[in-house]
Amino acid sequence: MKAVHGTATVDILKEQEPGSQPVRLEVYPQEVSLGKGDTRTFAAKGFDQQGRVVPLSKVVWAAEGGYIDDRGFFQVGQADVSFRVSVSCGDLKSTSKVVIKGIDARWTGEVSHQRWSQFYNKVLMKHVMGKKLKLKVVVELTDATAEDVEQMR
Repeated sequence: MKAVHGTATVDILKEQEPGSQPVRLEVYPQEVSLGKGDTRTFAAKGFDQQGRVVPLSKVVWAAEGGYIDDRGFFQVGQADVSFRVSVSCGDLKSTSKVVIKGIDARWTGEVSHQRWSQFYNKVLMKHVMGKKLKLKVVVELTDATAEDVEQMR
């Protein structure tokens, strides 16, 4: 009988601790309201089977309605709608709802009669077409005549 000799290489891999891999991914905040042009940083957390926070490998961010970089920094676009920011890590994915709203602007003050045209041309004109501009006027006249009052009506 002949003896057989040989060599082999054996790699011993350390088995990962059970539950150390993320099984759930969450994005924070999960819902947020922002104005046009605003910015917000989003964060992602991975959780194992026992609900413990575990480190995440490469995460990939995606966004509608704006731009998001690889660190989760989101800049809102110019539309008034609801969008989603999403993050993925391997097969795991999570989304956040982003509501983008225009800010209601109200101003009360006095505009001298010498500045009316300038106020209209510089401030109001760009909001007249297709916008929801409401202009309320309060007129105070001292020593008004009946004709002045009739013209205001």
